[in-house]
Amino acid sequence: MSRLWKRALREDGTLMIEASLVLPIILYSTIAIVFFGMYMYLMVMTNHAAALASDRGAVVWDNSHKDPKTGQFPAFEKDPLYWRLFQDKMLDRVFGGGFAGGGGYTIQLPAPHASDSLPEKKMSMGAEFLPHSYFGEVSFGNAVIERTLTATVKQEAFGQSFERMTGFGIKLEGTSVSAIVEPVEFIRTVELARYMTTKIQAMNHLGASPKQAGQLVTEAAKP
Repeated sequence: MSRLWKRALREDGTLMIEASLVLPIILYSTIAIVFFGMYMYLMVMTNHAAALASDRGAVVWDNSHKDPKTGQFPAFEKDPLYWRLFQDKMLDRVFGGGFAGGGGYTIQLPAPHASDSLPEKKMSMGAEFLPHSYFGEVSFGNAVIERTLTATVKQEAFGQSFERMTGFGIKLEGTSVSAIVEPVEFIRTVELARYMTTKIQAMNHLGASPKQAGQLVTEAAKP
């Protein structure tokens, strides 16, 4: 009995048993930390991509000839002076539907290469440098006193191989809102509003509704 008792008290092999218990915990913890770090990195990159798409679109909003990265443009190259009256939805907001084709602008990512609409072209210019692995949309909103570009960028984390291995996918989403600031155009718009106020008041005295007034202004402004 004493010999059996001595064998039971021996510590030979305890290191192997302890290592077999601790090593999987350390291994899984390390893998979890690595995947969490990759997840945070992809999340930051997705939000950064959304910020780039909205910021660069806001940079070129006053001139589609600008370089979205540097803001440089050739001398004397600019957009038509009054393109905002119709394509920027300003008349539609002011007159409550007087401009045909109301509503905002939205493009889907990856950005299209060409568009007949000047606002959509500018939104595409801001988002054209994003990798094709990103999807989502960029939208333009005009509230008369505030104009914004909102970019919502999404991507699948770790790709399809991770989804096949784990049985579920992880989709990341980043959203960024950039204000469109044009001091010179703001002053011009204020002067236009002062002038048009008297015209609209005159039309109201004649019995014209705000929608009809907007249609009259639209027809009068056509070349």
